[in-house]
Amino acid sequence: MSGEHALPPSTAFTPAAAARPVPGSGHAFRLLVATLTEDLFDGQVTYVDLPGLAGHVGVLNHHTPLLALLAEGPLTLYPLEGAPCTLPVAGGIAEVGPWGVTVLADFAGHDTAARQRRMTVARQHAAERRAGLAREHAGHGALARARLDDELSLFWMRALRELRR
Repeated sequence: MSGEHALPPSTAFTPAAAARPVPGSGHAFRLLVATLTEDLFDGQVTYVDLPGLAGHVGVLNHHTPLLALLAEGPLTLYPLEGAPCTLPVAGGIAEVGPWGVTVLADFAGHDTAARQRRMTVARQHAAERRAGLAREHAGHGALARARLDDELSLFWMRALRELRR
């Protein structure tokens, strides 16, 4: 049988293999992913895949406690609600305990969708604040315009700070 590879009997499909947990289908636990400067994710997940030095480590709720050194690679998390997302990490350490999983990454990328949600909320807040100030100072002309300009400047400073993260 050249070119064909048969699985050894020990790795053949068994009913126990069919009963293995599927990522994203388990009970939720807390995951915190942080760098020294910021928290990138803090929430409930059903599964997380960590890029360990010896290979990937999949973690479900009630996983055996462990400490793992992380390699450079993708950290994939399955939030309780929403689609799975991936954060690129460049080393670090992960602690799995009865409370959940804590990841302190040397460096980690950002979740673009989460950044967009934060920016949308910031824009909505600025628009609501601007409308409130306009109503509050409707008859005060120049003063109202100056306060609106100040609020708009603060919004853009926060937005630029967020983009630099």
